[in-house]
Amino acid sequence: MAVTFTQEIFNNYPVFNNSWIKFSTSGVPERALITVLEPAELLSAPISIYPNAAGEFTFNLAELAKISFDKDGFNMANEPASGWLGKIESHNSKLTLSFSVTTATGTESVSKTFTFYKGVVQVLDESSDLIFLDINKEIDYFEGFPFSLQFSGFSQGDTIKIKHIGTGIETAELTASALGTFDALSVCVDKGSENFSNTNFLPLPNIKNVLEIYKNGAYLETLTVQKFADICSGVLLRYVNSKGGTSYRLFDEFFKSSNTSRSIGRVAKNNFLNVGSLSNNFAELGKTATQYLTLKTTVDKNKLNTIDDLINSPNIEVYSKNEAFSVGNWIPVFSNGTITTNNKKRFSEISIGVEMPAKITMNL
Repeated sequence: MAVTFTQEIFNNYPVFNNSWIKFSTSGVPERALITVLEPAELLSAPISIYPNAAGEFTFNLAELAKISFDKDGFNMANEPASGWLGKIESHNSKLTLSFSVTTATGTESVSKTFTFYKGVVQVLDESSDLIFLDINKEIDYFEGFPFSLQFSGFSQGDTIKIKHIGTGIETAELTASALGTFDALSVCVDKGSENFSNTNFLPLPNIKNVLEIYKNGAYLETLTVQKFADICSGVLLRYVNSKGGTSYRLFDEFFKSSNTSRSIGRVAKNNFLNVGSLSNNFAELGKTATQYLTLKTTVDKNKLNTIDDLINSPNIEVYSKNEAFSVGNWIPVFSNGTITTNNKKRFSEISIGVEMPAKITMNL
């Protein structure tokens, strides 16, 4: 008698997709116990499941797997205070389970390990590359605004080197010295105050830069970074993309802004005045107030999928500075609505609405 899996998930699976598995045994099964071995603190008691009419057990790993990502939530790449390397904490997770099937004649057990990454895949998604954590390998970079590249599969002590195909210039090898077991590596190209070009680390001309990425001296990936050095202002958003990486989009410097306020309530009062005397018999307790921005940008039709990724993102932040080469802070915002695109046109003008954090108001 042995436990046999008839449906499994592939290695490094997107945690926000369903992850159904099926297993059975050669005997007549009565029930199965699923026990979490690693991380042990995830679940203290085993899960009992029962077979279908065909004697198969079916279980969705998704809810168990997502719990291990709760600690860091939808975090983004940190920007290192010094050097060029940062990280995305807990981008990956490992789940080791024990499957024990009980039959009339005994119990059979087997253990399996599954790995997940903080991402999601759509039915028609053609991108299966899990090395570079962006849905496009051709990305836009606006000099003077924060920008980074993220890569999965690096461990502490690994090295990364970048080579510019056009100029032949190579960076020095950088060592990942602060990566946790499940973190993703982030290479900070621009901090706002300094970048690859103005420190001569890896000069990037104002063109499409084809870059080769090397891990521990071996070729890993080729990317194209379109640099724009002549845009001095704009509204920069960063967001968690569908691969769990951090993406950036600079919107036009001119935008629409609206403010909405709403009363939180009123209380009655008595001014002890007769008819004919002007009075207000209610006192305002205060208001809530929110600012909304309408941002615009022009997008190449080959990059429209990045806009879909943006509006579907669970975590979006706006940079507090609208001028290039200014050091600011990231402010969490919300974006809801519908975006209609036309892939027949070479370029599309996109408009999105952004809700800023609630304003601090005077209230009782």
